[in-house]
Amino acid sequence: MDIWQKLKNTRRPIVIYGMGNGAEIIVNTLKMYGKAPDGFFASDDFVRGQSFLGKRVMTFGEAKENFPDMIVLVGFGSQRREVIDRILNLDAEVYAPDVPVVGDTLFNEEFYKTHKIEFDTVREHLADEKSKLVFDEICAFKLDGNISHLTGCESGFDEMMSLLNFTSAENYLDLGAFNGDTVLEFIKRVKSWDKITALEPDTRNFRKLKANTEKFGNVTCLNSAVSNECKQVHFLSRGGRNGRMSDSGAAVDAVSIDSLNQPFSLIKMDVEGAELDALSGGAETIKKFRPKMLVSAYHRSEDIFTLPLKVLEIQPAYKIYMRHLPCIPAWDTNYIFV
Repeated sequence: MDIWQKLKNTRRPIVIYGMGNGAEIIVNTLKMYGKAPDGFFASDDFVRGQSFLGKRVMTFGEAKENFPDMIVLVGFGSQRREVIDRILNLDAEVYAPDVPVVGDTLFNEEFYKTHKIEFDTVREHLADEKSKLVFDEICAFKLDGNISHLTGCESGFDEMMSLLNFTSAENYLDLGAFNGDTVLEFIKRVKSWDKITALEPDTRNFRKLKANTEKFGNVTCLNSAVSNECKQVHFLSRGGRNGRMSDSGAAVDAVSIDSLNQPFSLIKMDVEGAELDALSGGAETIKKFRPKMLVSAYHRSEDIFTLPLKVLEIQPAYKIYMRHLPCIPAWDTNYIFV
């Protein structure tokens, strides 16, 4: 039974921790199962008489007093250790339901059974036991929302980076470069490189990217999205890292990896649900040069199998690893192709 069936069948009160977009998506998903939350609470520092979706936001203490037998659903995401610890230490039965960052496909029991062949195929191709553990635990978490699956398969950032085996002659392509933080992390680790190309479609982020990397040589910044071909796309800017291509938003230029016409040796891809299109638009580059790739695998429910299967279709020689960095929910889950 997945988390949504469990919630559908429960007679206990359901209270959501958080009051942002994630909480709203959980509310809408609950509605599909004929349920509604009994209340919302936030961390004490954020409770200042706010209301959310017509209900007064409580402190945890108030929620516990009003609903002593409550089931708590985490309605936001965080990578911060102190926030993760706060969630883990709540005196309640707590779940973090998985909802897609992009798209409408829900990772529930029906979805898992429908795509069981794809799941099994990907698992068989994983290169080490740690990857298989991560894969199993991420799938289990997405089904039942139990946070222990995530804490039981975490890796440190350095461990994940070590799989890419950086050299001092990398031709690095950073897709979804944000403000340059991942470019700077790469530079800190390698000290020297052949070339860096960084793409960021959000105008404000792009200005920061340029400013943060302008003192380094052989760094090219492009104010562009990435897709399966060169075209204009609509980009919805949400501030920070959360902008993405959408049916609405400002028109921006998108390029394909192949159109950049470079022998990339390393590609990082965190493009808010456009990863499959980016891989499709880089098929010739990937097939010819077999760049090492770090690819986010959590934006769409189907990313967990569509992305590795696409890479294997293009270049079957890849070894595939999977790592999950500390985060609730299962964001910051990545495939590493080498």
